[in-house]
Amino acid sequence: RASVPIWTRNFISLCLANLALFMSMHMLTPTLPLYLLQVGGSQMDVGYVMGAYTVGAMVMRPFAGRLVDRWGRKKIMVVSLLAALVVTLFYRFAKDVPLLLAIRGLHGMTFGMVGTAIGTMVADSLPVDRFSEGIGYFGLTPPLSLAITPVIGFWLVGRSGFPVLFLAVTALAALAFCCSIPV
Repeated sequence: RASVPIWTRNFISLCLANLALFMSMHMLTPTLPLYLLQVGGSQMDVGYVMGAYTVGAMVMRPFAGRLVDRWGRKKIMVVSLLAALVVTLFYRFAKDVPLLLAIRGLHGMTFGMVGTAIGTMVADSLPVDRFSEGIGYFGLTPPLSLAITPVIGFWLVGRSGFPVLFLAVTALAALAFCCSIPV
């Protein structure tokens, strides 16, 4: 008996969307503290702003599951990826700590929502007899991103500055959004 394939169009699209989403996040995580210091923030401000992302994601997660079940997985995934794309556009224009704090909180909220939707869709798309294997492959997208994008982020900042970094982060969010459409 032939095994049911894992690598379907949907699964590949979801993996690519998740990879691009995490790349967008992992490119900002090590570089945004430098930007905060550059625009006049203190080390304490760095902690608050970077923590706002996690707080935003944690606040959204309890609601995300209900919304995904009520309104549909794809709808929530696409809407939250679009929201993440819009939020990443704001980084380029944020020149002070309060605005960066708000953007980070909103960005975290979109991440909490989309992470729940994508994870649920991946679980739904995998064949039962290869579920764990598929989850394992999908689970490689965050560490793969973490292995490569911080270096790219620092390289972009060093070579071209923060506006180009923010453009790259937005492009990755757009890529995640585009990968979600064919699912």
